[in-house]
Amino acid sequence: MGEHKITKEDVINYLKTLPKGEKLPTLRMIQAELGGGSLATISAGVRAFMEETHTPSKTAPMPADFGKIANAALAELWTAAVEAHKTFLANGLSSLQIQLNTAKNSCVDFELDNGRLERELEKVKDAYRATTEKLKATNEEVARRMMEADRAKDALAAEQTAHAATRKHAAECEGKAAVLADRVKELEVALATEREARAEAERQKAAADASLAAFREAIGG
Repeated sequence: MGEHKITKEDVINYLKTLPKGEKLPTLRMIQAELGGGSLATISAGVRAFMEETHTPSKTAPMPADFGKIANAALAELWTAAVEAHKTFLANGLSSLQIQLNTAKNSCVDFELDNGRLERELEKVKDAYRATTEKLKATNEEVARRMMEADRAKDALAAEQTAHAATRKHAAECEGKAAVLADRVKELEVALATEREARAEAERQKAAADASLAAFREAIGG
């Protein structure tokens, strides 16, 4: 079911339930009592109610002494109109005063909210500055670590180069040592061969000397 829309007639019917002579409530109060409705509609209902309650009935019979009664009615109507105007002005002023107070309260609330937001903003700025400083320190630490890593990388590369050179030199030395070992073996073989040949020559000489001695002994001297 759709929500009931407040009409001018609703306002008039509500005002008719109020005690006679009672000061009319403000537009905001009427709005609250009716549970809604625009201020323009409520204002129109108030004006219609005042016109209805302060206007003489057109269906009343004309008195015999119309002039006297008419003057009295006009005086009464003027008095009622003046009172109605005063009431309308009072209600308008009251409504305006309420709206002004509401606006002032809204301004105060706004100022309070603005102050709170400014404090929150300062907190956010402080947090941002702290985070920025921390991030700056972190970046500096990362840069320092990266520089250390680059130096370590360069040192490792230099060490690897030196190690490769050492391995190459060692390999070269091992190759030269192998060549020398082979040469030593060759020399040892040659020396052993020479010694064997010398021993064989000494044996042959000894045999020759023995043969010569035997030959000399055989020929007598």
